[in-house]
Amino acid sequence: MLARSLDFVFRIWSHTWGVAVLGPAVRVLPFLISLSALGSVNVSTFRSARYAMVGARHGYLPEVFSYIQKQRLTPLPGIILQTILTIIYCIPSDIEDLIDFSSFVVWVFNGLTFVATICCKFTKPNAYRAIKVPIPVIIFNILISIYLVIAPVISRPHIGYLIATIILLLKNIAVLIHTAEYSYASM
Repeated sequence: MLARSLDFVFRIWSHTWGVAVLGPAVRVLPFLISLSALGSVNVSTFRSARYAMVGARHGYLPEVFSYIQKQRLTPLPGIILQTILTIIYCIPSDIEDLIDFSSFVVWVFNGLTFVATICCKFTKPNAYRAIKVPIPVIIFNILISIYLVIAPVISRPHIGYLIATIILLLKNIAVLIHTAEYSYASM
């Protein structure tokens, strides 16, 4: 599948302005694009594992996910959790559905992160921020997130989007219940 994708990218670039601009170096582009995709997957893996680690440290997940591996200082339990969930998601369907549904969920979370950022700008205006992002940039990202969540559902309706939404809602209910128990126990 990767070979077909690389061949497709090469054919597109070889018949466009890539040859005119880059000349014979255009043959390197598919390799560079695949390196970029690999880096993106690597970042996504560690980001999700860190989310699990921080969530466990705040009591949203079981404590075992808050641990890190001693030698490499990586959140190994979070990586294992993500790997197991990915394998489970791959069992009933094909990889394209997995990519569609995972990007749907990722953009839901990204959009909610942008909404939380804009809420914090108004509710905590004097809080320290390492990075100050202008409000128009946040609003633009919220609009992009809304588009990237709604467009696939409209263009290619699939029961998987409904299932992903139900899973997200059930997960949020479970997190709220666990958080309430955790905060009650810490009193």
